[in-house]
Amino acid sequence: MPAVLASTCAENALQYNHTPLDQIEPHIRLLWKACQMDTEILAKICKHINMSVYGIGLTKLQAIQKQLGLLHTPHQGHTCESIQDIMVKMWRMYPDAGLCEMTGLLFHEHGMAVWRSVMQEYFITYEPQLLRQHKVNHL
Repeated sequence: MPAVLASTCAENALQYNHTPLDQIEPHIRLLWKACQMDTEILAKICKHINMSVYGIGLTKLQAIQKQLGLLHTPHQGHTCESIQDIMVKMWRMYPDAGLCEMTGLLFHEHGMAVWRSVMQEYFITYEPQLLRQHKVNHL
């Protein structure tokens, strides 16, 4: 690496410190729970920190989210089998909840981001009588 480039990188590394996690963690959790995109979370986080002292980018934000256990739907990888036990409990509490509502309840009450297709497969596999009842009620 050329000496000029090396000194520039060193100066940039000294210029910006890592953002204190305790300052931004509550905001990250709140915005993640509100289903904000990572780029939207980043833009809003930048409003809560002193950007002349601290720096944060998309890659660092995603690393922090992973560290906090805030994984998006593809990374959680839920299947019908992995949600079955919780779905049984949820059906007792919300017997009239539909597909979209149950997906939202799983996310907000249990932090589980589940694909709509997985929810549909769950209903077809484990709750076919509810699908029939739903169809009869909407005819």
